[in-house]
Amino acid sequence: MIPNSSMYDCKTLLVRLDEKKVLHVTLDAPDTGNALDDAMLDELLAVLHAVRLPDVRAVVLSGAGDDFCRGADRDEMRETLGSDPSGAGTTALIDKARRVCEALETLPVPTIARLHGRVIGAGLVLAVNCDLRIAADTTSFWMPELMVRLVPAWAGGLGRLIELAGEAAIVELLLTGTEFSALTARKLNLVQRVEVVQEIDRAITEKWLTPVLRRKPQAVALTKRLIVANRRTRAGAGTSLLDAYLLTEQLRGISGQGSD
Repeated sequence: MIPNSSMYDCKTLLVRLDEKKVLHVTLDAPDTGNALDDAMLDELLAVLHAVRLPDVRAVVLSGAGDDFCRGADRDEMRETLGSDPSGAGTTALIDKARRVCEALETLPVPTIARLHGRVIGAGLVLAVNCDLRIAADTTSFWMPELMVRLVPAWAGGLGRLIELAGEAAIVELLLTGTEFSALTARKLNLVQRVEVVQEIDRAITEKWLTPVLRRKPQAVALTKRLIVANRRTRAGAGTSLLDAYLLTEQLRGISGQGSD
């Protein structure tokens, strides 16, 4: 059985299982823009690892407040490196992010990302590891890693972004640091649907949850396993562990250089 937020004593998430066995997981740190820090990653891992058939039939991931997620907590990563110059703590933190994304990707049930406000960096990586992604028409997306002197290595998400949008588009967006709209995200296959914000929940229910919940749960789970297996045979699979070390070394270099 899926515990609720209080049973997990969640501090950064709201967790609710509705009468249709849809698990609603909300990033609940609006004061930080739902920044993905160590505590939130721990709670996401705990909740996602508890998802089992037949107790849960689908997962909807959303964000509280004005934004879905404004990225990883970069200050926390740098502080972790400062307290442990070996880099082991920072590498572990980044690898934990990889495990969260892997848990989302491999759940036996469909996962839906409900996007609004700003979706930045690691927030976009988290979203694209969901099976289905819907954005409000006012949503903006941004990959600012190079602008803040970081490599785009959080959770090994670069390969997934390239798989969806194509290398040329992702290279341009990373090098230029251009913010882009929900409609552009749709053209790039980073989301499948765009709706006015008032219609998002209706669209999730009518276009996705209603048909999905009619399918045999075991058939859906096996189909997801086939999709993930196919994805992992493609070029670039298995690089996310290396990404954790690369980003740690990048942070170490920045700390040694001081600020601009």
